[in-house]
Order: sequence, then structure tokens, then C-alpha cells
Amino acid sequence: MEKMRNRIIEQPVEVIPRFKEVIWGRTSLIEGIFPISSNVKVPKDIGEIWLASAHKNGDSVLVGSEGSRWLLSNFWRNFPDFFGNCPTAAYPFVTKILLAGKDLSVQVHPDDDYANLVLGEPFGKDECWLFLKAPDERQVILGHRAADKKEFANCVLRRNWKDLFVWLNVKKGNYVYISAGTVHGLTKGSVVIEVQQNSDTTFRLYDYDRLDKDGNPRDLHLSQSIDVVSFKPLDMVDSDWTKKRKRIQFQTDKRKFSFEILNLTSSKPFSLEFFSSAYWLQLTVLSGSLTVSGRKEIIAGKTFLIPNSMLEVGNFLLGTAQVLCVFLNVFV
Repeated sequence: MEKMRNRIIEQPVEVIPRFKEVIWGRTSLIEGIFPISSNVKVPKDIGEIWLASAHKNGDSVLVGSEGSRWLLSNFWRNFPDFFGNCPTAAYPFVTKILLAGKDLSVQVHPDDDYANLVLGEPFGKDECWLFLKAPDERQVILGHRAADKKEFANCVLRRNWKDLFVWLNVKKGNYVYISAGTVHGLTKGSVVIEVQQNSDTTFRLYDYDRLDKDGNPRDLHLSQSIDVVSFKPLDMVDSDWTKKRKRIQFQTDKRKFSFEILNLTSSKPFSLEFFSSAYWLQLTVLSGSLTVSGRKEIIAGKTFLIPNSMLEVGNFLLGTAQVLCVFLNVFV
């Protein structure tokens, strides 16, 4: 039993993606951007591909090298040493690809304090977007013009959206960090990688008067949105991650998650020692393929978790690949 446990906590494990059909999704948007295995049956209107999550609304299935299968939430509880004995209450982040066949609702998320005290949930919801494809109109909603909560509430109750919402120009390669409390709305045609805290709480502010599948107006959460909206300066970053630097690091609140893009070439190994300050490493191969320490091959479209024990000298990534790395650094 002990030998089996050691094998599990010392080897990478594969994360099986979950595909979610939503009213604003469009599966065809992913073509030529991110590979989906031909063996996987996918819905017609995918809006979200959950690459890795331990949230109850999309708990990922893990497959170990010896064929064992676990839900990520259970794996987190049963093998804390795999995750470097990370002290957070649960797996701290969710990684998705969003396929916006239509405009998404304009929304806002609670912060940690509101989630803890009012909702009884462990995490609020900071998130960020990396644009794999720009929206059709090259703009998204990010922020509002209200000076204070009273003015914000008046605009909301009067449905004065034109004067309230701020539009941001975006293009493929842009990166945007969205702190909890920020009004935001992804728009038609967008394809983004979204990294967020482990929360599925969304307060819907405006939904274009859209109806659900039963013909009823979709629920709005106006009072909650007014409660949690932020008036702090926006944490947005307009950078181009498509440039071929070997290691591209993004601005985040590192107490919640960190991530970066690696552009690897087959000529030189990339040492996992660079992530020695992380509890563990979650990686998704966006294009190409690589091996982990010359043993485990990971092809485009696959997501794996790398245990804490491998983040040291002697272990490396090798291949020609673009890799999304998400992790949590040891708290200082």
C-alpha cells in the first residue's frame, strides 16, 4: 500500500477536461485554436471547457500512471503531499477555455470576505483572460463610470447601461486581470483562457433581456451586484503573450494564483527547478508536445498535474511546445 501511495504522489497525473453546453456557446470557435481529441464526444454549443477544477459544479477526473481514477477534490484531500501540503481549504483555482458564440452577461463577482461571511464559501472570484481569439467587435466590457455606490445603483435601477459600462479594446494576445468586484462582460466571438479562483459564483447585472431554454428571463442579481461592486482602479494589463519569449509571466494576485506561458524548443530542457517555490504545478500543452523528465509524453490539448516532489533539479520539460502553467507559490 505504501509503495502504491509513493508511486501516486511522485508521478504526474492527467486531468480529463469537462465540456459544458451553455446558451451563449459555440463549439466551432475552438477549431484551429485548441485541439480536442477525436475520441471525445462534445456537445453542440460548448461554452466552457473546464481544463482543471475541483469545484462541485465541474470536479475534474484525474488518471494516474497506474490507471487509478480520482475526482480532483478527493485527490486533494487524500494526497496532500502531492500538493506540497498546500494550506488552502480546497484546490484554489479553476482553469477554463471560454467560447463566446454570443455576448455573455455583464456580471460581477464577490471577493473572499463577502464569499466567506455572506455566502459561506471558501473563495471569492478574481479571474483573468488570455485572448486566443479577439471578439468580433474587438471590444469587451470592463469597468463602470459610477463615482459611488448610490450613482451605480441609480444607473442599474434605471437600466442606464450605455452611460454605466466602460468598453475596452482588445485583440488576440491581450491579457486582462479582473479583480473581484469588477464589472465585466465577454463579447461575441471571443475565445479566452480563463484562470480564476475556485468559485462558480456570478452575480448577473445585465443579460441583454435573454431568455433561458424554457423561455423565461434569466435571473439577475441586482442587489448582490450593488453590494459587491468595486470602485478601485482596474487591474488590467494589456500585454502580448504571443511574442516568442521563452517564459512569459503575468501579473496576478499571487496569494490566489500565478501563471505563465512557456515557449519551449526541443534544443534545450527546461528545468522544473524554476517552479521550486510552488506547491505543485498544473500545466496544459496549448500546442506541440513535450516529455516530463524524458518519461511522460504530453501532447497538445492535455492537462497534467506535476507533484511537488518533481519541482527540483534533475526533472525537466523537453519538447517543442507552448505551455500554460498555473500554480500557487509557497506563502511568504
